[in-house]
Parts: sequence; C-alpha cells; structure tokens
Amino acid sequence: MYNYTQSAFLASGTYASSIVSMLLRNILFARLLSPYDFSIALTFGVVLSLFEYMTSFGHEMLMQRSEHGNKERFQATMQSVMVLRGFSIAAFIVLISPTIASFLNVQSSVFNYALLAVVPFINGFTHLDPQRLHRQNNFVITAKIGITADIASIVMALLCALIWSSYWAFYISFVFRHSISTVLSHFWASRPYRLALNKDYIFELWHFGLPLVAVGILKYFGTEIDKALIASYSGLHQFTLYFLTMMITANAANIIAVGLSKIFIRRISTATQDQLSHTAYGNGVITLYLALPLLLTITIFGELIIRLVFGTQYPPIPYLIPAVVTLVAIRQLSHWLNQIVVGGNETKLILYADMVRILVLAIGLLIVVKGEDVRLFTLAFILCELAYVIFLSKLLSKSVDGIRKYSLILLAITVMSSSVFYVLYWLTYDNNTFIYKAAYYLASMFILLGFFNASSALCRAQSLKLLRVIQILLMSKFRPT
Repeated sequence: MYNYTQSAFLASGTYASSIVSMLLRNILFARLLSPYDFSIALTFGVVLSLFEYMTSFGHEMLMQRSEHGNKERFQATMQSVMVLRGFSIAAFIVLISPTIASFLNVQSSVFNYALLAVVPFINGFTHLDPQRLHRQNNFVITAKIGITADIASIVMALLCALIWSSYWAFYISFVFRHSISTVLSHFWASRPYRLALNKDYIFELWHFGLPLVAVGILKYFGTEIDKALIASYSGLHQFTLYFLTMMITANAANIIAVGLSKIFIRRISTATQDQLSHTAYGNGVITLYLALPLLLTITIFGELIIRLVFGTQYPPIPYLIPAVVTLVAIRQLSHWLNQIVVGGNETKLILYADMVRILVLAIGLLIVVKGEDVRLFTLAFILCELAYVIFLSKLLSKSVDGIRKYSLILLAITVMSSSVFYVLYWLTYDNNTFIYKAAYYLASMFILLGFFNASSALCRAQSLKLLRVIQILLMSKFRPT
C-alpha cells in the first residue's frame, strides 16, 4: 500500500517531468527553427486540446471512483471506449482540417491539419492498467512510463530539429511522444490488453462522463480558446509570445494542481461527511502554499527567463506576466473546487459553473476582441474565472458544510497575493539589476511563506517534515566516514 506522501511525490514528479520535457523540446525548436515555423508548430497542441476537452468522459477518474474500477471487464470496457473515441476524433479532424487552417491564419498549402489525426488514433489504444493502479495510490508505473517517454522525446526532438529545420521536425517528435507513451503503457501493464463492451459499465460511464463532455467543451472555451483567438485576431507572432508566457507560468503552477489532483480527489472520495469540508480546505491551503511561491518567482524573474531560454527573437509583452500570474492563481482554486466535485459530488455542478463562466467570458470578449490586445484577453479570462469560483463554491455549499466560507478565504488570499505580485512587478520592471530583483524576491518570499506557516498548522507540519528531510540529507552528506 502506498501512502499519500509517496504518491504525491510520484504524481507531481511525473507531471513535472512532462513539463520539463515539453519545455526542453520547445526550447530546442524555438532556438533551431524560425519564429514562423515555431508558431505553426505551437498551433498543433492548440488544435488537439480542443478535441481532448470535447471528448473527455473522465474514464480515468471513474476507474478510481467506481466500486467496479478494479475489475478486468470494467477496464476492458473503458479501453474499448478509448478506441472508439480515438477513431472518432481522428475522423473529425480530417473532416474539418481546412476550417482549422483558415481560422488560425495558416494556409492549407503550408500545413495540412488532417495529419494531426494520427495522434488521437494512437492514443486510443493506450493500456489503462497503470491508471487502475492509482486506486491503491500506486503511481510507480505511471511515473516510469511518463519519465521514460519524456527522456526519449527530448532525444527525438533534438534529432528531428537537427535534420529538419522546419515545423516538420516538431510534428514528427510530437507524434513520437504520444506513440512511445502508448507502447510503454502496454509494456509495463500487469494485465493483458482486452476489449469488451459491458452495458452496465457503459451506462455508468455515460452517467458519470456525459456532464464532463459538456464541461470539457465549455472549459475549452473558458480556459483554452484564448490562444486560438489570439492566433486568429492578432496573428501568429502575438500568439507565440502569449503562448510562451502562459507556458512558463501555467505549467509551473500546474505541477501542483495536476500532479496532486488524483491524490486530492482520492482524499475527498474517502472522507466522511464530517471530515469532508476540513479535508477539502486542507487540500486548498496546500495548493496555494505550493503554487503561490512559484507564481511569485515567475512574476519577478519570468521575463528574464523568457529572454534567456527562448532568445531575444521572442521579446516578452510588458505587464503580461502579472496578468497571466493572476489568471493562473485563480485557476488553482478552480482546480481545487473541481477536485471536490469529482471526488464526491455530481459532475453536473461543474457544468452549471462553466455555463456561468462562458456567459461572463462572452460579455468580456465583446469588449476586448476589437482591441486585439492579449492583456485585455487575459483580463476577460480573469473575470470569468472569478465568476466560476464564486458560483461553484455556492453550488457546493448545499452539500459540503462550510465550503463557501473556505472558498472565500482562499480566494481572498489569492487576490491579495496577486495584487502584491503586480506591485512587485511594477517596482522591478524598469530595473534589470539581478541583485535589485533578488532583494525584493527574497523579502517577499519570506513574508509569503511566513504568512502560511503562521496561519496554518497544516503548512507548519508540512514545512517541518520538509526541514527534517533536508536535515537528514545534510547530515548523511557531511557525516564523517
């Protein structure tokens, strides 16, 4: 049996590995390809994310939650659904590929987006046995698959970039990354790969996942459509700059949100009604305790990182960093509330909250689209994310006592922190002296961590555990032989 701490490290480490490998691949291509070719390459992920969101039934989450999730026939049924899903997405991409190119301002003669259909087709044959093991908080196999695939994809990306100096290098490595993950999921599975169709299990997935499909569509338009709109209205150059800024910021924070989500969902699903609000609040506090220091770092050093990592041909957009940091910080609370819903409530609550988010976003976009300013786009998304958090916490308050109060506390902490981050950005924006920035950074980090440790016993306990680990490592390193 695996404990929560070990599972958290494995899940977070696996996600961190995928983020680091993606970052390294993008650095290679940003350095070795022209800005135009790199811009086209970045649209591949934007396109595929649409179909991923639109067709996500939450089969992995259902395998953790369902009482039948450990049965072989249940797994085989989920794998059959995955195959059908892969075929369907691939066919639809081929069908609408000319429209995709037109919307993204890419001529069909430059790249045929129908070629992206191979990715969901391959993904459809993924073995779900590693996901089943998450029921016992065993993330070892998932970590092995993810880290091995990430290392191999970096090697492949380097080889492709050296051979082809165009977006075709990105495309080949992109397909390889998904292919190797599917192959490894079969190689390290403990059960044979089987397909089956069980009516009861399909109905269970339908009941659980249908609201998530609608949620996925709304979530794409609420959280991902910004990239597509910027590419369409502001051009590929502005799209690339925004993408790099968001990648640096969101991926760092999502190491916390995504890496720990399965552990947090499991904690929620196994908590009693009396423990539920306390468990949920603890998850939220730990999320902010880990995410906000990362976002503080990006606020002060993010633009320097972009220049150093991707090159001077991708200059950061002034004052975009604090806007994106605010958006990502509030989205951490959205992820936190989603975990509470998935772990123990009806998934249609997310659907209702997403409707509110889309309504607020639609109003905001009517104002900002004509301006073609990515910072205004970000502001519109901040407002719709705030609406999402407030409305979903209200819905959850009917079944989880005290959750609305806890949500407002965490939201207040997030908004105040984001405001301070904006001031720190303003104070350090015109001064490129590293020591000057570092002084503000260290003082702010000390205050931020001090606040969490002073106000939360849970944070103090986790900090003490971390300090003990560091102490043991130092003692073992400097112990006389």
